[in-house]
Amino acid sequence: MHTPHESYPAGRRRLEPIAVIVSATLMGMASLEVVQESVQTLVLGLHGTLPDLDMGVFTISMLGVAIGVKLIPWFMCAKIAHSSPSAAAVANTIALGTSLLAHTYATLWYSDPVGGICISIYIAWSWLATGREQVDRLIGLQADNEFIAHHPCMKADIVRAYHFGNNFLVELEVIMPKNMTVCDSHDISLALQKKIEELDVVERAFVHVDYESRDYDEHKDPTVRHLTED
Repeated sequence: MHTPHESYPAGRRRLEPIAVIVSATLMGMASLEVVQESVQTLVLGLHGTLPDLDMGVFTISMLGVAIGVKLIPWFMCAKIAHSSPSAAAVANTIALGTSLLAHTYATLWYSDPVGGICISIYIAWSWLATGREQVDRLIGLQADNEFIAHHPCMKADIVRAYHFGNNFLVELEVIMPKNMTVCDSHDISLALQKKIEELDVVERAFVHVDYESRDYDEHKDPTVRHLTED
């Protein structure tokens, strides 16, 4: 998707966060549906109609396999970097525990629908956080100060870095001597651009060369100026 195309010269990498947002929306809607069904089960149970739980070997095995499938990639990722168990693995574990509890002890029949409500709220909240993160990246969230920081010896007039999908788009304005030739300034800025684009988190970098610092923004959009001032 990142390969340039005639109709998409910058690639189509932003399809990934869009897909995540769509998934988050669907998972949120599904979670609300489960909450509704669980509340109905609780109401019926309080009026004497207890739920009929199917906790046969097949059901337990399927839940166990689902938990294992979710935990395997988590263990692999945990060896590389710190990560938390996936929401799906936690949800399936809680679902298995509450279902077995309700199936084993008739007086605790309510544990299954209550567990379903808790799981659904947890899943909806997790996907909401994921969806908000992707929305921020799509609309151009500014990079943190650590990423933007540069060597104090380098004369950088303006440094901007903001999300362009999952990665960053970097705009750098540098000051060169007035008497430097166009050839030299081009070669230096091009080398700097390539160096920045070597970073995995950088989608594209633009280096603008000027011969003096200016107290006004050269872009027509004033929000760019406010962003750098903040």
